[in-house]
Amino acid sequence: MLKLKIDHVAQLRGIRRTYSYLTKLGMSHGIAQRLSSGNVKNIHLKHLENLCKTLRCTPNDILDWQGEDLDREHPLLELRKDPKALKSLEKLRQMPLDKLEKLGQFLDEMD
Repeated sequence: MLKLKIDHVAQLRGIRRTYSYLTKLGMSHGIAQRLSSGNVKNIHLKHLENLCKTLRCTPNDILDWQGEDLDREHPLLELRKDPKALKSLEKLRQMPLDKLEKLGQFLDEMD
């Protein structure tokens, strides 16, 4: 089953309160509640587009495949989210400033 995982991308972007973020984007309280809880059966393309623009992601980043009824090579399996990404973000938050500066220098060198 496909699920919307807006919280996953929001957390990676440093957004801690997804509901508040969505209402600030102009979404109604009802839509923001459903989207932030992941309790969504469908989504308007205009909402999906707005989310992708503001979160700087693709629909594939927001969609998550949860199910076991596919063969190992099915393309939907690529939509499974890896919880390690959030653990890496937490490591960054706890990293000492000197190491963050070195990481910033490393990233600058990659450009």
